[in-house]
Parts: sequence; structure tokens; C-alpha cells
Amino acid sequence: MIQRLGRLPAPAEPLLGLLRFLVSGASEPETPLGPRLSEAIAALLGAPEWRVLAPLAAARLSETGAVRLLATEPAAALRRATLSAVAVAMTRQQVLVALGERAGRAGMPLMLLKGAALTGWIYPWSAPRLGADLDLLIGPADGERVCALLAGLAVEQDKFPGRSRLRGLAYERSFLVQAPVQVELDVHHGLAYPALYRIDYDGLWQRSVPHPGFGLMGLRVPGPEDMLLHLAIHALYDLKSWSRHDVDAALLIAHEPIVWARLSERAKQWGAAAGLFLLLERVAHGLGCPVPESVLSGLKPGGLTLAVARLALAGNDWEGLDTGPGALRLRQLAAQLWLTGGARPALRFQLDYAAARLLDALSRGK
Repeated sequence: MIQRLGRLPAPAEPLLGLLRFLVSGASEPETPLGPRLSEAIAALLGAPEWRVLAPLAAARLSETGAVRLLATEPAAALRRATLSAVAVAMTRQQVLVALGERAGRAGMPLMLLKGAALTGWIYPWSAPRLGADLDLLIGPADGERVCALLAGLAVEQDKFPGRSRLRGLAYERSFLVQAPVQVELDVHHGLAYPALYRIDYDGLWQRSVPHPGFGLMGLRVPGPEDMLLHLAIHALYDLKSWSRHDVDAALLIAHEPIVWARLSERAKQWGAAAGLFLLLERVAHGLGCPVPESVLSGLKPGGLTLAVARLALAGNDWEGLDTGPGALRLRQLAAQLWLTGGARPALRFQLDYAAARLLDALSRGK
């Protein structure tokens, strides 16, 4: 269920009230949420997008004593989901320790991204933020070294079988770890398709810091402003008007001192200002996050761009628009041409992508 919040749909109450509680640091839920807390937990556990927040919900309800407001079945379901997530996180932690030790010995730093970066930093290990896989970024000169680094730990997977030209456009490679737990490693050589943003990777690496949960091993995380920008880029790539990335961003803002002027300037340099505005508007107006209004007004794009954003990100809210692959492709095109670093490089990327698909199809047809 959704409700409208400004230009874009937002999660319906009581789920939105629960999300506000999770990021607020408040000592108890808002008064309207209390009687509907079991309903909110059921909504969170019933949606894959939000279910990953179950450990955080369990931790917040336990530390504030609000768990007493839950009915028996939602409380038990929340406990099961949390125990399962913690068990998975513990085994994934062993994978990350092995990676960090190898990276340290090789002098090849790895930058953790998304959930892999946030757990042990913004989310405690007792309330891990799991993703579908483990994402990490390598330096521009380390593309050939990564296979040697992962030898004996992970095996590369071909996500583009028979499509070599599409593979050449990808900005990540996929590896599969079998033990101690089966998990996919997505090894990125960029945060996004290079044509869509003007990301300063030298600066990104210089501003990165050791992951606080792994000490001085070869595992790093982006600086807080860079992490916010990556969350904004990823949310836009996923065409999500609301997602777990909004909660990630709100918790990051609460946890780290954000230099707002620096963040705004860097967003414009990268071509990510529109995506960042949409993210910050959601967390400010929907989750009560303390984002200065001057920052929002400075990032706010023009009316036409905002209209495109509504078309691209609120597909489910436009009757008949989000019903097939053609409609999804239209939304992707709109987002990439209007909401990234510039229409001309985005159009060039679209032409390259179309040509790669055509040539791969012709090659397979021989």
C-alpha cells in the first residue's frame, strides 16, 4: 500500500510511522503508531524491500521497550527474521575478514559498498543490514589483480553468456563464494555506468576510510558524503521512489556529521544533484530527517525535471504505465536522459547499449 507524500508515493501508514521510528532515535513510537505496531511489523516483514530492516526493527523495539506492544505472532515472526539475518551476517563477516586479510597482504584496498559497508558502521552487527550480495569497489589499476586476490575463495560468474559486447559495457564483475557461506561478490570498477556521471574516483579513494568494524585491514568505506551520493545514484538506478536506501541515508545522516555545502557541490560535480535532491526530500519530509531547507532549495531541479522524475520513479502510481518491459524501458530512458549527468553522454550510452545488444544478437545468430 502507498500514500502520496509531495510529488511521489510513499509507504502507507503505519509502515511509514515505523520507518520514522527506526531512524529517529526516539524513546518510544509516535502515539498513532503504538496501537498499530503489529500491523506495521507485518507490513515490513511482508515486503522484500523492507524485510531487510527486521533486525533494526527488533533492536529498536527491544531497546525502547516497545516490543511489549506487539501481538504474539508478529513478535515471533520478527524474532525469526532477525535471528536468520544475524546468522547470515556472521558467516558473511567471515568472508569479509578473509577478503580484508588478502587485500592487506596484497596492498590492494577494497572499498565496501551498500549493505556490506553499512553493517558494522551505521548498523550494528547485532542488527545487520543485509543485501542480496556483497558489493565492493576496486581501484582503476586493479582489474587484472582481482582474480588472483580471490583465487581459492571465489569463482567468477559470467552474467552475460554469449553477450561479450554487453559484458564490455558493464561496470562490475560477479564472483561466487562457496564457503563458509554461498554469497555473490559484485566487484565494481565504478559506482555507475561511466557515461552517466562524472565521478571523481581519485577523490573518492582519498576520502575513503578504514571500515570501523574491521580495523586496519584492507577494507575501506566511502566518506559519508560520498556514501550518500552513492545511495542516491543507486536508488535512481533502481527507479525506486522509496526504498531501503532512504532508511540507510537517514541513519547515515544521524550517525555522521555531514558537511552539507561539500555534499551539494560534489553532487553537482558528479551530475548527481537531481538524484540527491529526490533522496534528501524523501528522508526530510517523509522520515523527519534534519536536512537543511537551504540544501534542498539549492539542489532542487526545474519543474520539467521534477515532472520527469515523477514519471520515472512513480510508475506504479500512473495507471497502466508500469505494466510491461516497454514501460519499464521508457522509465529507464527518462531517468538516464533527464536525471543524471547530462542528456548528451546519456544518449551516447543508450546508443552504445543498443548497438551492443544488436551485435550480440547477430553474433549469436551466426
